[in-house]
Amino acid sequence: MARGVGGGGRGRIGGCATLRAELPRRTALVTGASTGIGRAAALELAKLGAQVGLHYSALQAEAESLAGAIQRKGGRCHLLRADLTLPEAAESLAREAVGRVGRMDVVVNDAGGMLQRVDPARVSLEFWRQVFDLNVTSRFLLTRAFLPAMRERGWGGSSTSAPLPRTRAAAPAPAPATTRRPRRRCTR
Repeated sequence: MARGVGGGGRGRIGGCATLRAELPRRTALVTGASTGIGRAAALELAKLGAQVGLHYSALQAEAESLAGAIQRKGGRCHLLRADLTLPEAAESLAREAVGRVGRMDVVVNDAGGMLQRVDPARVSLEFWRQVFDLNVTSRFLLTRAFLPAMRERGWGGSSTSAPLPRTRAAAPAPAPATTRRPRRRCTR
């Protein structure tokens, strides 16, 4: 099996030193890069020398701020906008990312969220599908889009985060809470 490509833990690149040596020659896509874990991942990948595609949806000012921070430190990055509640947008994002950098070695799937608070008893099927497409389907589609080329090159990987939404005891349960487990299982 190729180093670091799929396999649920088999064939991973051994040790941080190897990864640090490889990243200056690599490219990465970070979805949900404008805030939180995605922002931190993008900053760290850029700091280690990777060229980073910064995906955002609505938070353009935050994404531009991140790009400026990376570029001021000598990093290389590209802004990529896509609404990942739409399955075709994930495939389009994959094509655009490769078009800009030529290939993708690392994919950090961090885009996700509740979209809005909704009482579970009032969730429409259309809303449920939007939440599921953002939190699960987009991650699957992006990983699937890049995996064959990563395997062919013998290097690459995809990481999926599953952040816990902030909730209050009195607030209605968010729909993504029920999509967390499938997201973890489908991308291992």
